[in-house]
Formats: sequence, C-alpha cells, structure tokens
Amino acid sequence: MNTLLQIVDTFQGYENDILRLKYIDGLSIEDIAEKLNLSVSTVSQRHAELHRRLDFIDHWEQKRKSFNDRLDVDFVEM
Repeated sequence: MNTLLQIVDTFQGYENDILRLKYIDGLSIEDIAEKLNLSVSTVSQRHAELHRRLDFIDHWEQKRKSFNDRLDVDFVEM
C-alpha cells in the first residue's frame, strides 16, 4: 500500500484526487464524479488517461529492469 500511496502522491490536482478516491478509498467513477462535482464522463476520461500513463510507466520500468539485468549495470535511476 505504501508504494501505491507514493505513486498517487506524484500526481497533483484532480489526477491525485481521482487516483486516491479510486484506488485508496475504493470509490466508483460515479461516486468520484459526485464527490468532485464533475461529470461521470470527465472522471471516466481522466481515469482512462491516468491508467494509460501508469501502464506506460510500468511497461517502461519492466523494460529498464530487463535491460539493466542484461547489462548487469544501472542504466537509469528514477
């Protein structure tokens, strides 16, 4: 859970709110929209974009680790 909080805290504003409410508090998209006074469509679109970004970061980290393992050196530290 600590890692999840660290990831969520790297985002700001509505992005942080949406991620925190969805993955920490377990709210639905509809409940998040109501709580933030946004449309369900807006929250859904922002959540989908955040999910794509997180997937990209995860994919990049896996590739970086694989590359570092093959070279047996640190390539890039984040």
